Amino acid sequence: MTELSDELLIKEYLGGNAESFGLLFERYKNRVFSYLLVLTRNREEAEDLFQEIFIKVIDKLPFYREENKFGPWLFTLARNAFLDSRKSSGYLSGKRTFSMDETDADGAALGDRLASDGDPEKNFLSGEEARKIEAAFGRISPEQKEVIVLRHYGGMSFREISEQLGLPIGTVLARFSRGAEKLREALKVMQ
Repeated sequence: MTELSDELLIKEYLGGNAESFGLLFERYKNRVFSYLLVLTRNREEAEDLFQEIFIKVIDKLPFYREENKFGPWLFTLARNAFLDSRKSSGYLSGKRTFSMDETDADGAALGDRLASDGDPEKNFLSGEEARKIEAAFGRISPEQKEVIVLRHYGGMSFREISEQLGLPIGTVLARFSRGAEKLREALKVMQ
């Protein structure tokens, strides 16, 4: 059986087939929730934002333009909801640090676990390893964190990240490369 495209599911939903939205939701729910968990480091806050985002999706789908890709559009909504929730927190100024302890003393893994489509709750580490990753993330800029999170959790291409952030692709690639290198160096020192 061939998987229906996002655009076809959207057309069917807008045509009155509510089941199509359910399929679209199932396709993206784990990646969006994982993305929000990494950004917020707080399960309750991630759940609240998650609900808010999918309510916005329902409201905004009639205005969705087919020339856009649904996945990046959805992650743009998620990113904007998160940023709106953090306007005064200092997150983007570098003042906010990740606190992996906020999620039941567990922290998100890097590498293969970042882009997992499985259960987000199962993609977390605990203990010493989580503290090392938290410390490593504290050594990269908020701009680098954002690109790394969008790439791994959002599953977005560098071109899609470039378009979403309104940055030249070279800037996105440089932020990812420098951030990843700093993470590797920090984790190596902590071994």
